[in-house]
Amino acid sequence: MCALRGRMNTARVEHQTPMNDATWLNNLIQAEPARRDETELRIIDAAYELYLTFGLRRTTLGQIAKQAGIGRPTLYRRFADKDAVTQAVFLRETRRVIRTVWDEVQDIAEPEDMLVRSFVVGIRTFNQHPLTRRLMDTEPEAILPYLTSKSAPYIELGHAVLGDLARSLRESERYRGLDTDYLLEVMGRLFTSLIVTPTRLVDVNDERKLNRFAEQFLVPLLNATKA
Repeated sequence: MCALRGRMNTARVEHQTPMNDATWLNNLIQAEPARRDETELRIIDAAYELYLTFGLRRTTLGQIAKQAGIGRPTLYRRFADKDAVTQAVFLRETRRVIRTVWDEVQDIAEPEDMLVRSFVVGIRTFNQHPLTRRLMDTEPEAILPYLTSKSAPYIELGHAVLGDLARSLRESERYRGLDTDYLLEVMGRLFTSLIVTPTRLVDVNDERKLNRFAEQFLVPLLNATKA
């Protein structure tokens, strides 16, 4: 799991450090809303609403600043560019999706059932998310980079936020010593792959097929990734 090292202005780290820098990634994925100031939260809220209404391409930083009730210089002091704002929006929504998943599966007793249900509910929740549906339907090319070449923060976020799931698996008698980092990594990569390239065989809108896929190919990983 990634650890947050010290309190810092995550928005500044977000746009001053390259994508492959581990320190930037650690701080970005661990940034809870409480660590952002009110202005940053207003910017993220404004961007989210505008992306829902106009999409990514048609939304400008000027519109975001106006919607947030601030000037452009204030926005630029917190986010260097539109991509930095977009990353912040997507990370917040990803965190919400993952929390929704955990809320639904946390009381499942059997580790195998918890794993399968986490995967299925995660895909279902992602597909039903208003912003996801809006962008996938109208401008999939705009969201595609965040599910492929820029997907690392979201996979890492899954590691961080699903700490409770990982702990439950490690503490179960059957899977004591399980390497949950590798398990969550594989889950995250399968998740993004199925979202980007769904097929009739593994239809992301068919929970029965998703359950079957997860039971056949995810559950065996519980034994494969034991230390």
